[in-house]
Amino acid sequence: MYTIGGGTLINPSPSKSRRLQQELPERLRRLIDGDEYVRSEK
Repeated sequence: MYTIGGGTLINPSPSKSRRLQQELPERLRRLIDGDEYVRSEK
């Protein structure tokens, strides 16, 4: 696939990152259960 300016697109529809999906529950748990210091770490 090419752009109007002649450049190429690397990946017009990349897949979502699996790493973020795996880390999300842990990050939410830290936000809910943690104190202010834990919340400010990330």
